[in-house]
Amino acid sequence: MIKRLSFGIRGGHVAAGLRTPADVRPLRVVAGPTLPAVTEDDLGYDGIAIEWFRDDAHLARFQECASEPATGVVVVVADEVVVRGADWLEQRWREGGVRYKHLAVARRAEGLSAAEFSARWLGHAGRLSSTVVIPDDVRGCAYVQNHVRGEGVYHAVNEVWFDDAPSLWRRAGYFRDAVPPSDLVSWSAYLATREYVLRGG
Repeated sequence: MIKRLSFGIRGGHVAAGLRTPADVRPLRVVAGPTLPAVTEDDLGYDGIAIEWFRDDAHLARFQECASEPATGVVVVVADEVVVRGADWLEQRWREGGVRYKHLAVARRAEGLSAAEFSARWLGHAGRLSSTVVIPDDVRGCAYVQNHVRGEGVYHAVNEVWFDDAPSLWRRAGYFRDAVPPSDLVSWSAYLATREYVLRGG
C-alpha cells in the first residue's frame, strides 16, 4: 500500500482532501496533534496526517484533485511495510477512536543506495543494532516501516502504536536514553502523536 505522510498539519488540509470525489478519496486517513513532551523540539511540527492509496494511479488521481499542502508542511510518499501487528492494526482501523503513536524519521547513511538501505532496514527490525534487541515492554502493539520514495527530506519513517499514553512515554524514554550510533542512518529524530481515525477503510 502507498502512503502520503504530511508533517506539520492538524487536519484542515486532510479534511479538504476527504471532500474529493468518492472514487479518488484515500482508502484510510488518520491525523492528530504531536505531543510536545516526546516530539523533538527542532522539528517544529504541530501535527501529522497520513493517507493510504491502493496504487500509483489512485494517488495520482487524488493529487490532481486535492489542494496543495500549506507552507511549511513536509509531505513524503512511501511504500508501507507492516512488520508486526497486522491483526491489531486491522482491528484498530475498524474500531477507530484514539491511539498513541511513536514515530522516527531518518535519512540513510552516506554511501547506501535506496535499495540497500531498504533491505538492511527490514533486516534491522526489532533491534537498535546488530547486538541490541528492543525490550518487549517498549515494542508496542504494531510496527510499520514506511520506505520513502525519492530523495526528499526523509528516507524512512517508522510508526509504533500503543493503546495508552504511559506505554508511549516508556518507549520515548527508552529511545531517548539508549540509542547507540548506527551505520544505517546518518540522522534521525523522534515524534509522537495522539492519532484519530478520520476514515477507517
